[in-house]
Amino acid sequence: MQQKLYNYFITSPDIRKLLKGQDSQTLKQIGLLKKLCNHPNLLDLPSDIKGCDDLLPEDYVTQSESRSGRNREMQTWFSGKFAMLERFLAKINKETDDKIVLISNYTQTLDLIEKMCRQHRFGCLRLDGTMAINKRQKLVDRFNNPEGKEFVFLLSSKAGGCGINLIGANRLVLMDPDWNPAADQQALARVWRDGQKKNCFIYRFIATVII
Repeated sequence: MQQKLYNYFITSPDIRKLLKGQDSQTLKQIGLLKKLCNHPNLLDLPSDIKGCDDLLPEDYVTQSESRSGRNREMQTWFSGKFAMLERFLAKINKETDDKIVLISNYTQTLDLIEKMCRQHRFGCLRLDGTMAINKRQKLVDRFNNPEGKEFVFLLSSKAGGCGINLIGANRLVLMDPDWNPAADQQALARVWRDGQKKNCFIYRFIATVII
């Protein structure tokens, strides 16, 4: 479904207008594609992609339906990234004692990952821009505690520039790239810092958007 939506969107009348210079909402359309590449649930379907109703399977739960509580299950199978992330986390959790940091530019993406972690009962902590600065260090210390049971640390890339040291984890997943490469480099440095005693592994879950 994700691939069908992508192909439908990039050949839609809205994109044709954009390529002909008849529409000035370039950043909006790119933003929609970036979200679609993470998970269709980040879009308000079918209104965000007009005419896509026939591409939505009967068992697909839209964003509005999910908010209303119709289905609490995270439908990872509708996203290539999430299907891969789900299997990846399960394997790391089962076969190692490593902890992992998951970083995204979008708090909505973190919401979906958090839902998935709860579904699999992965111990999870989260830090984004809504958290007061004076509470952040306590959360970081809790995660960095080797005896702690928290397996996943969810971090907004916008909140990761305050010297946050997450050496409790030695694996890091970057869910989506930033416009500024320096922001990505700063995010990647959360686990590879002074005090880290394990080998570090960095994973970039990047889907290329081509028009």
